[in-house]
Amino acid sequence: MATYVLIPGAGGRAWYWHRLVPELRARGHDVVAVQLPADDDTAGLAEYADTVCDAIGDRISHSGVKDRGFMDSIYFEDPLGLLIELASYRFEPPAGHTHADVLLEAHRIRVGREDYNIDREHVADAIEALTARSRDSLSDDRSPKAAYR
Repeated sequence: MATYVLIPGAGGRAWYWHRLVPELRARGHDVVAVQLPADDDTAGLAEYADTVCDAIGDRISHSGVKDRGFMDSIYFEDPLGLLIELASYRFEPPAGHTHADVLLEAHRIRVGREDYNIDREHVADAIEALTARSRDSLSDDRSPKAAYR
């Protein structure tokens, strides 16, 4: 039959799939419910992606984690030969903004600098710019200061 890799959202618990897993197995499917390292505060996106790859093992052919600058991706080939990408952003947008807002701002910054592609520095600068524009301040100058001099 088919192999299903079930990846949880917030909290990272494989238990979230506890009702679906037996149903799929009863129908003859191979099922992997991934337990993400959500309890480990030091785990970053790389550890999460490695956890998924380790859980999959050799059940499904995959590329392993690929660094795409502002996101990590794992590529799979489905039985029909189509390429499937599992992607995860390496950033959280500031409050009141979406990932798309950040990437659009990062694109504008990249174009202004005449860089080839969006990279981490563009994303960081985009988050800073969006935050500065959307938050009131008591100071017109928001640049860092030497606070302890």
